[in-house]
Amino acid sequence: MVEAKCKAGETSEHNHRQINNDIFDIVLEVQAYYPQLRPAERRVADIAMENTGILADMTSAKLAVWANVSEPTVSRFCRAIGCDGLRDLKRKLAQMK
Repeated sequence: MVEAKCKAGETSEHNHRQINNDIFDIVLEVQAYYPQLRPAERRVADIAMENTGILADMTSAKLAVWANVSEPTVSRFCRAIGCDGLRDLKRKLAQMK
């Protein structure tokens, strides 16, 4: 797992990982950013990555309850890993299948 922190405008080897025909690899992105996440955001990451099969049917409210965090924390987590929100995270996970 890469633990490098990026400042605005900088790039690192883990930013925007891609696989198979330029599909964004969101799982690698979560793993790369995990050390930089706040503890509450890490709980969201843990629940989201352990439950990818049912994440597509989850709302941000349900994910927040499962992770014992607020809905804004779910949104912050999504932005922290490079997604626009939970819908974008779900879309990127679906692309990987």
